[in-house]
Amino acid sequence: MAAGCALWTLLSSGRHARLTREELSAYRDRSLRRIVRHAYENVPYYRDLFDRTGVSAADIRTAGDLALVPMTEKRDLKEELPPGSRPTMAPPV
Repeated sequence: MAAGCALWTLLSSGRHARLTREELSAYRDRSLRRIVRHAYENVPYYRDLFDRTGVSAADIRTAGDLALVPMTEKRDLKEELPPGSRPTMAPPV
């Protein structure tokens, strides 16, 4: 299950009301690590970005570690797209 879907399931189920702040933070950080690992392994732009900056997916353990990754701007992504390609968005769930 995708991390975003898992979070939605958790929040919409009402189970989050019974979790401690530490449990929610741990859940958020586990989800973040999965997303970062997926981006590094499957998205050439992010793999190159991490490699150029000397950051590995394993370096991102918590939300605070995101400061290690340079900000990505719209123009950065546009420059990475091959000519004639268009980004697509997944349909809403």
